[in-house]
Amino acid sequence: NPHTASLIVVDYATNVLGADYHTAQTICVPRENTPEEKSVTLGLVRIHHGHILKGTPMHVLNPAGTIIGLMPHAKHTVVDVGEDVSLEHALVWRADDGRWYIRDLDSTNGTCVMSRATDTTVEVHDEPIAIDVTDTICLGTSTRFLVLPIMEAE
Repeated sequence: NPHTASLIVVDYATNVLGADYHTAQTICVPRENTPEEKSVTLGLVRIHHGHILKGTPMHVLNPAGTIIGLMPHAKHTVVDVGEDVSLEHALVWRADDGRWYIRDLDSTNGTCVMSRATDTTVEVHDEPIAIDVTDTICLGTSTRFLVLPIMEAE
């Protein structure tokens, strides 16, 4: 529990080391001519029982579309999947509105998205479902991917 851990550290620093902790004051000043937000590309990292395994690669998604599956026939693919994942299981892409979406490609064992922001799980079918950073994409019963942001180069 991060909150408990931080309390222990502050207590130790205060009582043993004589340190004093304060939160810095934040002052927000509006900027004129704010540059446009940079586009964010998403990456997927495979997780197992909620943990990223050492040496697990980051799979960068192509905004035009990336197919996830056991043996997809496409230019941009992710094949780091379990045996119960279909050959072409799901498609992930960035739409014109800047949001990222996933659609199931008639997989045998299903696709769902677990949203950390809303604490919900949504089954994915033919209709696209929006995905966001910190969501977990579930393919079948064996494969889980954590969605992470990757800033594009300037």
